[in-house]
Amino acid sequence: MDDPAEISAADPPRRAPSRESSSPAPRRTLTLAGKVALITGGETGIGRAAAIRFAREGADVAFTHLSAHGDAQTLVRAVEREGRACLAVCGDVDDPGFCEALVAGVIERFGGVDVLVNNLVARQAPPSFFSLFFLTRRLLPYLRDRPGASIVNTSSPRPPADPVRDEEAIRAAIGTCTRSLANNLARVKIRVNAVVPGEDLELGAGDLVFLASDAARGLSGELLDRRAR
Repeated sequence: MDDPAEISAADPPRRAPSRESSSPAPRRTLTLAGKVALITGGETGIGRAAAIRFAREGADVAFTHLSAHGDAQTLVRAVEREGRACLAVCGDVDDPGFCEALVAGVIERFGGVDVLVNNLVARQAPPSFFSLFFLTRRLLPYLRDRPGASIVNTSSPRPPADPVRDEEAIRAAIGTCTRSLANNLARVKIRVNAVVPGEDLELGAGDLVFLASDAARGLSGELLDRRAR
């Protein structure tokens, strides 16, 4: 696959954010009205919580799922109860061909995407990060067309065999990927941040909303870590 630094293949970015933070996201009224969010791994965990929270804040939602069709349809109904449109797409985001078809379908349905939530659902430990770059690369031309577009990376890992080692590996990988993309995409004014959720998925979903909103328009390259210390 392409080197992540070549995703936006252009001049060097104007800013190179690299800060990490474990401080809470500001608690204020947020709105995503008029925005479209694409969330991977939406059938469970932080992805599911994010889909409902994004809809509650006014965004239309598309999400991917693997085989949990019943859970996916339940989530579609939950989003629609918030008064927003929802599209569920079954497939594996580790497959570049699926990512291409996914983006085409979402653009056809909604006309654009403002927020990409790369939710790394672990089917192995550590999880595959290929999907993050496959999907970001495919969606990038459309994100460029949306003022205030943003990418937020997060994870819904399975219970690890070695919790400390595996969680630290996931956190480090998410941070590295986020900083690389933030550096690359600053020149086209696409923000890239990350959330490492803790046990409180509602809190994690709130962090995702905050980082996707205009309230965080000055932030890029940030990592909010919600794990217990």
